[in-house]
Amino acid sequence: MAAGLVPIAHARDIGGSIRLPAAWCGVIALKPSRGRTSTAPLVDPNLVEHVITRSVRDTAEVLAAVAGPAPGDPYMLAPTELGYLKALELEPAPLRIGVLTSVDASSVAIATEWVRAAEEAARLLETLDHVVELAGPRGLFDDAFIEHTFVSTAREFKRMLENLAVAVGSGLTPADVEPFSWALAEAGAAVSDATYSASQTWERAYTAEVTSWWNDAFDLLLTPAVGEPPALLGELVPTPADPLASLRRYRQIWSFAAPFSVIGQPAISLPLGQSSDGLPIGIQLVAALGREDLLIQVAAQLEQASPFRGLEAST
Repeated sequence: MAAGLVPIAHARDIGGSIRLPAAWCGVIALKPSRGRTSTAPLVDPNLVEHVITRSVRDTAEVLAAVAGPAPGDPYMLAPTELGYLKALELEPAPLRIGVLTSVDASSVAIATEWVRAAEEAARLLETLDHVVELAGPRGLFDDAFIEHTFVSTAREFKRMLENLAVAVGSGLTPADVEPFSWALAEAGAAVSDATYSASQTWERAYTAEVTSWWNDAFDLLLTPAVGEPPALLGELVPTPADPLASLRRYRQIWSFAAPFSVIGQPAISLPLGQSSDGLPIGIQLVAALGREDLLIQVAAQLEQASPFRGLEAST
């Protein structure tokens, strides 16, 4: 899609998979709120469905067409009062926007150029009359988040492979599954019910704490979309000897994306920056649950004020 072969491309996000490739390829990616679009027949609390596009209008058009539940969906959101297409036509009122360019995980340091791109986006937002300040939720991505989300993800991968085996009508072997997924499911098999339940309880408390930041007079959070430049081909391919080794790299990559998959808030990646070697750099804006309309408004405003350089870099 970034090469211009198609105008939009379907994508699904369970930990950043809509936003991360878009941030590296110079295109636009909205992760809707949990419950905004249907994931039927799949059921996963972190899974959302939407598209990657080359314009904010295309993003809004698709969301207007597909938003809403399917019968039996476990998560549903009421429609927004301001339609997504209407949001394109209206300038947002001055907003209070927090900027966060670092995380608390001990093993993660955000790449300098990605920090700089977020800071430049903050200055652009200030020129558009928004109030921008250094602020953000505490503990957004820290060692406790890494620990508990690994437990939950590993256990859920195990269950996913069990369901897949039922669907295909035969048992799965390591030859049927990529090494990383098989190793993650094996780690999940070692997670006890009590440990899994404790991590689920932690995630609920974490969600309540982080989302409260938006209730404290903030409208949006601005961050880098990704923690580092694009990986080279083959860099993330797991080795047979240590198939989970790439997890350490993933933590660096998805440090700003994964929290909002767990929490369920909407987030959009916009190609506002460009690296010294000409590669696109995405920034992320995050709104309160259900406020995709606000993200579309601000994204359209930014697109008008500074046509996205990432699109030029990727063609």
